[in-house]
Amino acid sequence: MKRHMDDALFLSLKQIIHKNGRIELPAQGSSMFPFIRNGNLCSFRPVGESRVSVGDILLFRSASSRLVAHRLHSVVYRDGESLYICKGDANLGYDEPIRAEQMLGVLHSIRKGNKHILMSDPLTAFWTKAIVALPALSSGLNRYMSGKTADPIGGRSE
Repeated sequence: MKRHMDDALFLSLKQIIHKNGRIELPAQGSSMFPFIRNGNLCSFRPVGESRVSVGDILLFRSASSRLVAHRLHSVVYRDGESLYICKGDANLGYDEPIRAEQMLGVLHSIRKGNKHILMSDPLTAFWTKAIVALPALSSGLNRYMSGKTADPIGGRSE
């Protein structure tokens, strides 16, 4: 899920999530397929650095000023600073490391049509553990998504 954003919008979203205790945004893109699909309504809660765990889906502003929701895979410490390594479930590569100040929230739930899925649901917890522990799943998802976007002439559709 990616969107471009300027400083003012980022600060506004930060204020909204802290004031309301959550923010809901529709998903865009396929990087979190099949867990999050285009159009699903994602509810994020404010994030505090001490509250994030490997497997959480973080909402953050990337170095290229995009709003991204990707899964946390690891935390590294460099020069006394925590750096968070995230990636989309269907992506092959990791995102650029992010800092705590780039984070807006952590995914709490997803609304898929009439279904409301909590991150604490047992099936969701199983998927989280599997996608983090088995990198080959991302490769398979990526191949599947590549096949779905190929057009009959051999190019890729957007």
